[in-house]
Amino acid sequence: MWGSIISGAAALGSSILGNVMAAKRQKQVGAMLDEQAGDNNAWRARMLSADATQRSDAQAVLNRVRDEMLSANRRASGSAAMSGASEESVAAQKGASAQAIAQAAADVQRGASAREDQVESTYEARKRELANSKMQMRGSEAAAIGAATSSIAGAIGRVGEAYDDYVSAK
Repeated sequence: MWGSIISGAAALGSSILGNVMAAKRQKQVGAMLDEQAGDNNAWRARMLSADATQRSDAQAVLNRVRDEMLSANRRASGSAAMSGASEESVAAQKGASAQAIAQAAADVQRGASAREDQVESTYEARKRELANSKMQMRGSEAAAIGAATSSIAGAIGRVGEAYDDYVSAK
């Protein structure tokens, strides 16, 4: 008799304690998911605000093209001075060099646009993953609440039955 009452009370207490601990854990998981979402937003902002022309690979391309064009301009000036060619031929070479540098800069910008598209795609995929994780967590919370309610109700019922048995036995 007393054993049934104690057993029911223990079941009730453990159900309540277990559910409190589960709720605390769910809150921690939710905070971690929120932190990851914030990190994802910060990563996207950093990637999209970066100047594509300042990346080391872009700088290397632009410097290489500039150096090649300066060298070609010097050769054209030297050849013109030695052969007596007109200033127009030197100006044409300088114009072609400027066009090559402009084309390299345009190529860097096209690469930056493709990179931005890739950053957006990665950001959106991560955002969806986090949203799915939150939905799963909410579903688990709902199932846990249902189980807890059932468990607590069952424990209360066992305590009530034991009490009824106790009262009936007197």
